[in-house]
Amino acid sequence: MINKLFSILRVVSRFLVSSCVGFKLRHLLEGVAVGKGFRCGRGVFVSCTDGGKIDIGCNVCIGRNVQLVAQSGTIKIGENSFVGDGSIIVAKERVEIAEDALIAEYVVIRDQNHGLNTGDPIRNAGFSVAPIIIESNVWLGSKVTVLKGNHIGSGAVIAANAVVTQDVPARHIFGGVPAKTIGVRD
Repeated sequence: MINKLFSILRVVSRFLVSSCVGFKLRHLLEGVAVGKGFRCGRGVFVSCTDGGKIDIGCNVCIGRNVQLVAQSGTIKIGENSFVGDGSIIVAKERVEIAEDALIAEYVVIRDQNHGLNTGDPIRNAGFSVAPIIIESNVWLGSKVTVLKGNHIGSGAVIAANAVVTQDVPARHIFGGVPAKTIGVRD
């Protein structure tokens, strides 16, 4: 009986923590817009600096220890999408993820690279940026990295540990480093 009571209390406390986090994001963080039904795990880090904006659609689930950082750019996550534990999404320009996206754990999506001007220390070389567009119904496997300037078409699947360095056509399956076509969905 006591175990059942503790189990119920754990479920209720998780719901309240998630609801409170969603409420705080909706009402307290400048630059963040969150749709109804938003859920997130513990340790989520959200930052909007230099006019950055984050727009999270309805029924989006963000896992534990996810980082969403809009450094003067815009991050948009479409409704009914999932972002897995430990994933990092950073935008200096724009990262757009359409509806029904499945992003597994420890995925990294960054729309910028450090500049590589010879003679300069890399930390002083600035950034090169280009938007990332991820269309609807896309699945990014565990530990995928999506680099700047790439477009991932609707229904595409990216295999675990792949590094996306080029555009991915709709309904294609990409894998490897760098990622390339390994199949097409029927």
